[in-house]
Amino acid sequence: MFLKKKTDEYIRETGEQLRETRYLIKEIGEEQRKGAEELRSLIREIGEEQRKGAEKLRFLIKEIGEEQRKGAEELRAMIKETGRQQQETAKQLKEIGEKIKELRERQQETDKQLRDTDKKLKEASAKIKEAGEQVKDTGRQLKKTDEELRFLFKKVDARLDKVAKQLGGIAENQGDVAEEYFINTLKDKMEIFGIHFDEMSVNLHKRRGKLEGEYDIVLLNKEVTVIIEVKYKLHKNDFEYLQSHVQKFKKLFPEYVRPILYAGIASFKVDEEVKELAKKHGYFILQRKGDIIVSYAPWLKAA
Repeated sequence: MFLKKKTDEYIRETGEQLRETRYLIKEIGEEQRKGAEELRSLIREIGEEQRKGAEKLRFLIKEIGEEQRKGAEELRAMIKETGRQQQETAKQLKEIGEKIKELRERQQETDKQLRDTDKKLKEASAKIKEAGEQVKDTGRQLKKTDEELRFLFKKVDARLDKVAKQLGGIAENQGDVAEEYFINTLKDKMEIFGIHFDEMSVNLHKRRGKLEGEYDIVLLNKEVTVIIEVKYKLHKNDFEYLQSHVQKFKKLFPEYVRPILYAGIASFKVDEEVKELAKKHGYFILQRKGDIIVSYAPWLKAA
């Protein structure tokens, strides 16, 4: 009788341990499922960023092809390089997809192993010791899978950083195209607002102590100084920057300051809302219209 009682107690304890083990296995499976969902969401975000980057690139190529004749060879080289970068990005995304597929297969294999383990745990108490060893093996496999997931996530993050840098290079090229257009156009005529200028400086840079500044275009004659900052697309906060930029110019280049000092921004894209802000500050705007420069400055006042 005493032996039967001890056996029953042992079987009850074993059953409780089995239930706890199955609960732990269920939690592990749920964590794996959540990790897979987060990974798929990340891939969708990558695809969306790739699509947006491609749309921006097509718009840039179309606009430059219609309105910019000069610098065509440089533009084609830029498009070719951008295409190469896109191919490289596509190749990287394909590699990520293959890694995800491989990971999914490993997860399926792990799930199968977990199901096999659960089946074995339901067998007679004589196999409890053997089942316990199998659970330990499964734990080691889960730990290995977790380490592989962490490694894969690090590689995905690194490749996402590289894609972001490639898209950032497109915006930098846009600024270079705008700056080259306005410099070449103003250099040919050296006149705005009906005022002729004798001298033009480009990318004027100076550092004096802790004070440092660089100016895209500066036009000079005996009576007037004009400071022009070039932006591919004009934003509201550009005028706040220009205001402080003009004050630094007076300290860095006193030899260029004339009795009259005007300041403004040259841009390919200008919204009506931004024009109102320029009027408030008294700055002029130069905008490209086809092959000519159109100025907005009825409110112009000295800086």
